[in-house]
Amino acid sequence: MPKKMVVTNGVVVTMNPKGDVLYGGTIVIDDDRISAVLPKGAWKIEGNEEIIEAGGMMVIPGLVNSHIHSRPFRALGDGLPTSEWHNRYAQTLSALMNEESTYWGALWAFAENIKGGVTCAADMPPSVAGSDRAAWEIGIRAILFPHGGSDPKQKAANEDLETSIANIEKAGDQKGKRVKIWFGFGHPSECDKEYYTKMREYATKFKTGICGHVSSSRKEVAIYSQIYGTEAIVEYFYETGFLGKDVVLVHGVLLSPKEIKLMVETGTALCHCPSSVMRVGHKVTPVIEMLEAGVSLGLGTDGPLSTYRMDMFEIMRLTCFLQRIHRSDGTVMPASKALELATIGGAKILGLANEIGSLEVGKKADIALINLQQPHLAPLATGKHSNIIALLVFSCSAGDVDTVIIDGKVVMRGRRLQMVNEGEILSRVNELASKALAKVI
Repeated sequence: MPKKMVVTNGVVVTMNPKGDVLYGGTIVIDDDRISAVLPKGAWKIEGNEEIIEAGGMMVIPGLVNSHIHSRPFRALGDGLPTSEWHNRYAQTLSALMNEESTYWGALWAFAENIKGGVTCAADMPPSVAGSDRAAWEIGIRAILFPHGGSDPKQKAANEDLETSIANIEKAGDQKGKRVKIWFGFGHPSECDKEYYTKMREYATKFKTGICGHVSSSRKEVAIYSQIYGTEAIVEYFYETGFLGKDVVLVHGVLLSPKEIKLMVETGTALCHCPSSVMRVGHKVTPVIEMLEAGVSLGLGTDGPLSTYRMDMFEIMRLTCFLQRIHRSDGTVMPASKALELATIGGAKILGLANEIGSLEVGKKADIALINLQQPHLAPLATGKHSNIIALLVFSCSAGDVDTVIIDGKVVMRGRRLQMVNEGEILSRVNELASKALAKVI
């Protein structure tokens, strides 16, 4: 394959600081990086490049899914109370997983993400072993962190800190790697004070990140008081020096204004997963207030066990619509903001904003092409009445993505994954899920 690749004649949505959209534009890729972003007519054929014809397509930065779970299960226990659902399915099925099921589950989850235009995913499996191999094989850019914890009653479902340390030591210097491993915690209610002290110490030592869920429900928050002496877990984290630019918290539905302020002060980021919040009927996450305060925010689908679909277009729409309902105001959370959170925003919270999230010279060639030649994506308006961003956020879905490039390599072409056997993945996941569910009471 030629080292130079050219994506040309598409509607190029750059997501650069100026918000440039190039109709009939061209992106030139050398090895794994973008070497030129050109307007219509500015590119001349050299003869040694691979040409990807993007006429009739939208060309966007690969989407960043800032939080998924890759347990190979979906759509179980609808209508059950959250605690019962979590005990019966999330914890039980996690405890039944091993390295093999983690590997196939990750391949399955990464495949769904790539087919939806996601080029970077932050994955929290029960334990990292297996998911790292899957990420390298399928070609996705990934941040991996375990559903960690120290509660002895959840030992089979959560990765212990010693295992996490060993995995990160084995990964070695992670600078510049497509697949990175972080520390992770499932829920503060499944951890203790010593766990966080040591995790902070080792994350600093190995120069890696930390991610975990916080403040999703009143029941969850009430348990914090018993362990940490306060319901305001972010205040506890602040007082113990846990927070920082290398920490990403997930959900944060019930964070107080003071906790939000502390996150801004320390550079701690948040991933918003609107579909999982809606599924269980939690309060609306104060996303607008967080953004106004200056919180670094990204978007995630959460896992298919808890949220059914990993479609980042759906997540962008829900982010907009949920905030508009919450505020009774159709002008808040415009499509452009949701797209920003799903691209450069996600890149920023994962510490990758200098590498991905926009189509700019010098950045990694992580690109998705969307097929516009479909009734639900027409008509396309340009000029004064341009509808390109609203069309992308409100009318597109995962199934509209045609081609995906990650690290300068085509990993999906014409909706066919290039690096793995999709049929084999589906077969193995169905088999593993069936065997595991046979053991669930």
